[in-house]
Amino acid sequence: MDKNTKQPKNLDEIYKSIKSYGYYQMFFLAVMQYSCWIEAGNRAIESLGLLIPTYKCFDKNLEFELNSTQIHLNASNACRLIRACQNLTLEKAWTSLHEEFEWFCESESLKSTLPSLLPFAGLLSFVIAGHVSDYLGRKWIIISGYSIQLLCGFLEALAPNMGVYMGIHVIKMFARNLSGGAAFVLAIESVHSKYRLIQAFGFQFSIGYMLAGLTCYLTGHWRRQLLLINFLGIPLLFIKLLKLEESPRFLIQKQKYAE
Repeated sequence: MDKNTKQPKNLDEIYKSIKSYGYYQMFFLAVMQYSCWIEAGNRAIESLGLLIPTYKCFDKNLEFELNSTQIHLNASNACRLIRACQNLTLEKAWTSLHEEFEWFCESESLKSTLPSLLPFAGLLSFVIAGHVSDYLGRKWIIISGYSIQLLCGFLEALAPNMGVYMGIHVIKMFARNLSGGAAFVLAIESVHSKYRLIQAFGFQFSIGYMLAGLTCYLTGHWRRQLLLINFLGIPLLFIKLLKLEESPRFLIQKQKYAE
């Protein structure tokens, strides 16, 4: 304790004056699991959304059956056949982006360029997340990033084509990793050092993916899944806005001891 200012000088002194692991830390753990569910529901589109159905044509002069393997081997020919068929049926478990946008019909340059932007956006956001959260605070980076994620989720559900969807998804990836990086830091800095491993386990997606699987089963369509999971994520935004507390470490750095 600084005798002149009577203010704590480091995190150890902060945690001597508050509970090491109390109701707020347990609340934070629950909020992280809620976040993981919403995140898992959005990430499901990245796998289920790319499923390719089996196409069967029963025209008088054209009959064929194309599965995902055959389409990948010769996408241009598959595209020509599918678009030429008048009596086309599909065998599918889920209505995907591939089916609706016929992504395999797009040029190879577009199919390779857009997905390659995703890891770049993710890497960039992780690199700057620490610096930005040190300047603006962990809480507001989490809230702003999550808000952008929700907005992008709704916009993705309304995307008219795959190019627009992927462009929105790149922005969403950037915001997601920016928010996620700040959230992990806030989780670790909100507990005593001996409880940090427990708090870090809050970023587990096991329950989230199980719940996401349920919503995917109930919706059966990539657009409905995005609309539902992001609608369910709206209450979480207000929970974070009203109940989330700033990192003690950040407050000490900014000399905001009263907070």
